[in-house]
Amino acid sequence: MENDLERRKHPRFEIKLPAIITQPSSGLNGNNFHLLLTRDISHSGAFFTMMKPYPYQGHVRVELLIEVNSGCSHCFLYMVAKAEVVRCDDSGLAVIFDEDFMLAPFPVH
Repeated sequence: MENDLERRKHPRFEIKLPAIITQPSSGLNGNNFHLLLTRDISHSGAFFTMMKPYPYQGHVRVELLIEVNSGCSHCFLYMVAKAEVVRCDDSGLAVIFDEDFMLAPFPVH
């Protein structure tokens, strides 16, 4: 009998973040860009909800804008990661991030 304990290596955080997923394309326009929303995210990957189904597969580039509120300070962080699609169905898109990703302050004036 299976138990309901979480078996993932890294904890997941249920948070809605705007994301752009870029997938290389061999068509005339180069890359396919799609706007998605995270359902949850962890150190190793994320699950995204989609406005309409799209057949993602292979390697993608993920860009996220993360809003951070810490006491009286407020800022945004910009994250870029290469990722691999591990699942894509009507419920959404799951990716695993590559080890090398960039996280930097996003300037707001």
